[in-house]
Amino acid sequence: YIKNRRLDLCAESLRQSRTEQKLSALGYSWGFSDLSYFSTAFRSRFGISPGEYRKQYA
Repeated sequence: YIKNRRLDLCAESLRQSRTEQKLSALGYSWGFSDLSYFSTAFRSRFGISPGEYRKQYA
């Protein structure tokens, strides 16, 4: 539950972000210290990578 909540908050940040914050910094700010794990978990939850998600909502 907690991991999914953090991923939901990351997704919300990506949708609302107007800056080009690095994905690693975004993941780290929500408790994901490993970019690879963050990307894998994000793709598992949303079906696309964090970068693709950002482009979709840009």
